Amino acid sequence: MMEKSRKLRKKQGGLMIVDAIIGMFLLTLVFGVIISTMVMGLQSGRRSREFQNVGLAARQVVENIRSFKKAALADGTYQDATILGAVPQLSALSNASISAHVSSFNTRAHQVVVTVSWYSVPAKRNLAQKFTTLFSSDGVAK
Repeated sequence: MMEKSRKLRKKQGGLMIVDAIIGMFLLTLVFGVIISTMVMGLQSGRRSREFQNVGLAARQVVENIRSFKKAALADGTYQDATILGAVPQLSALSNASISAHVSSFNTRAHQVVVTVSWYSVPAKRNLAQKFTTLFSSDGVAK
C-alpha cells in the first residue's frame, strides 16, 4: 500500500511540473499579446495626432485665404502657403511644408488645393495629404 502511494505521489509531482511549464508558457504568451497591443495603440495614437495636425494646418491655410475679404482669387501656385498667413500647426509636424494651388473650377468658382507634406515618425517615411475646396470667383467673402 505504501509503495502504491509513493508511486502515485511521484506521478503527480511530474504532472505538476508540466502544468507549471505550460502555465508559464501561456502566461508569457498572454503578456506578449498585451504588450504588443499597447505598443500598436500608442503608435496609432501618434499617427492620429499627426493627421489631426495635418488637417488643422490645411484648414488654417483655407481660413487664411478666406480672411482676404472681397479679394479676387488669381490662379497660381503658392509653394510656401505660409505667406498667406501663419500656420502654427506646422510646428507640431516633423520637416513639414505646405503649398496651395488656385485654379479656375468654372466661371463662378475657383478650386483651391492645399497640400501638406511631412516626415511621419510613426510611419518612418515622408507623407503628403491633399485637401480641396471651392471659392466664389467674385471674391472670397462679401
